[in-house]
Amino acid sequence: MTVANVSPFACIVRRTLAAPVRMVYRVWTEPAYAKQWSWGAAFTTLAVDIDCRVGGLWRQQVRDTTTGDVWTFEGAFREVVPNRRLVHLPLVQRRGRRPRHVAGDGRVSRPG
Repeated sequence: MTVANVSPFACIVRRTLAAPVRMVYRVWTEPAYAKQWSWGAAFTTLAVDIDCRVGGLWRQQVRDTTTGDVWTFEGAFREVVPNRRLVHLPLVQRRGRRPRHVAGDGRVSRPG
């Protein structure tokens, strides 16, 4: 995995996976898969909703197993090219607090 800081408010994270492109795409776009891989052992995934189309919304809700805090991550898809590219604008919210935008886009692209 490589990380590049492109500004004080954004970074690019790149990782190459040893998996078929169609499977990686499914993991990002199908709730049953996203629920399994999205969070580490310190979090329990409570809900995942994904409407994978331009303008469609996605939402994931997790509980921090150490503090009990519930976090909701949501956003909208800006670009969807099946098995090639996903771009979304994320938003993050902790229970009882106002949502805030996360700087930058979430992008998943196939090299080449």
